[in-house]
Amino acid sequence: MTGIGAFRDAAAASGIPADEVAAWLGVARVCVQLDARAGSGPVAGRIGGLPALPPELPWPVSRDGRALPFVAAIHCAAVPRDGVDVVVPESGTLLFFLDYERTFWAVGDGHAERDNMRVLHVPDGAGETPVPLGDDGAAVVTAYPRNDLFPSVRLSVPDELDEDEDFQRRVPHWSELGALAERQWTEVSWPDRETMIIGGHGFEAQYSAESTVAAELYGESAGDDREAEVLRDWRPLAQFGLPDPMHEYVNARFMIARADLAECRFDRVVSSAEFTE
Repeated sequence: MTGIGAFRDAAAASGIPADEVAAWLGVARVCVQLDARAGSGPVAGRIGGLPALPPELPWPVSRDGRALPFVAAIHCAAVPRDGVDVVVPESGTLLFFLDYERTFWAVGDGHAERDNMRVLHVPDGAGETPVPLGDDGAAVVTAYPRNDLFPSVRLSVPDELDEDEDFQRRVPHWSELGALAERQWTEVSWPDRETMIIGGHGFEAQYSAESTVAAELYGESAGDDREAEVLRDWRPLAQFGLPDPMHEYVNARFMIARADLAECRFDRVVSSAEFTE
């Protein structure tokens, strides 16, 4: 039985109504955490290193022609799927490219987040691709230290649930459901340089990824209704930390609409990098 099935059975055995269980599962999300510090078996992803690109596929560039740094990969077949909120394709590798320093200045310089990132889905078996070189023979992008990551299924619950009085009125047993969930799953960790989160909720140190998506889709003046729409229809495809000498922490977040995920339209992914000093 899947974790979701066992959770539903435990809730029913505790006398919690099924509609409350469904409402709680509509807020909490079962996701996948990839971690360099735990686990064994097949590598499900990595942060840093070099990508594996087919020979016919050129290195991705920004809208103004600059080579984009490769930052992470997800090896799709090794990612758990059973009962998970958001899944990746069944095979192939997702490759993430991001010039996050340019995204830092995206608003001031007029460069949208999408101008400085790409997500590619490539078939299995592609060879590792050298970093592109400039005319002087120097690498034109940074190769970050490689961390191989191993998967586990985790639980992601929004931080504001403890303060959501409307939700608590609709789900009187919300605290009991949370306690049951903690017996079934370990709560997801904050993404860092050795951790990647697939699915779940967006982590935010300063501003939400949903606000960036809403601004990309509807303009900088997008209001709360538009952000609520994004929160309902979009999911974090991947979140992870990156090393940077100028910032204590870089949280790279890649968001995708559920409809685009179903059609493998990774060209529609929106990145939302945030920085802390």
